[in-house]
Amino acid sequence: MPARSSARGRKGEEPPEKASTSKMLSSMTLAKKTGESKTLPSIVKRTPTAELSSSNSRVSSPPHQQPLRRHLLPKTNRPPNLKTPCITKPRWSQLPSQPPNHPLRLLPEDDSLVVEVLPDEVEAHIKLLKSRKATGPDELKAPIFKNLPRIVIVALTAIFNNCMRVHHFPLAWKHATTVMIPKPGKDPTNPLSCRPIFLLNIAGKVFEKILSTRLKNFLEINNLLPPEQFGFRSERSTINPILEFYTDTTRHANLKEHTLAVFLDIERAFDRV
Repeated sequence: MPARSSARGRKGEEPPEKASTSKMLSSMTLAKKTGESKTLPSIVKRTPTAELSSSNSRVSSPPHQQPLRRHLLPKTNRPPNLKTPCITKPRWSQLPSQPPNHPLRLLPEDDSLVVEVLPDEVEAHIKLLKSRKATGPDELKAPIFKNLPRIVIVALTAIFNNCMRVHHFPLAWKHATTVMIPKPGKDPTNPLSCRPIFLLNIAGKVFEKILSTRLKNFLEINNLLPPEQFGFRSERSTINPILEFYTDTTRHANLKEHTLAVFLDIERAFDRV
């Protein structure tokens, strides 16, 4: 008989999972009725991790992952008005699963970049050469090119057109004479304290100038450059950003507002950027 009553008592008891959940829900309901909503997170915190994991395995993590998740998820991300503990979604889950469908800005068809080079175009760029510029590995100075006869200009033009036709840049025009110029106030014996200057052959520089001029004109005509870019653009200089900065700071000062400016001085920017 005692054994039968003991078995009957175990049959009427709730499983440990339901008992822990009922205990937690009753505590939360009591706190809500008494207005002590601030104590709800502490009620969830006092509930053993193993009991929460067994009572609702879909929202809880295994016990060995709880310490890490408890540190990663702050307490403010646990809504106190939920009956069961909830793990909020990570921030990256809020990102769109598909990339945005923005229309592509196709470049207009323009043959000005690949049109054949004319002898007059080559001669015009040769006249813009500075006579006192240092020479490259071939040691041909700028005055020699400025005094070339017309037949040589035509031959040089044919070389440029062949390079464009076969998409080839001669290897000889890629060779350069390197001159190390020490930076002021730096150790001249340290190579890192010197600024390298590469002296190229003039023929290759003329060809590069023709291509860069066409490319710049194409970018300017089609408005492909941002208005904030002032460097390496015609009719613009460092005065333009200084003037815009002065205008912005003056306008915000009159409106009793603050202006934030960031100035960067990147060491060895040419090698790193």
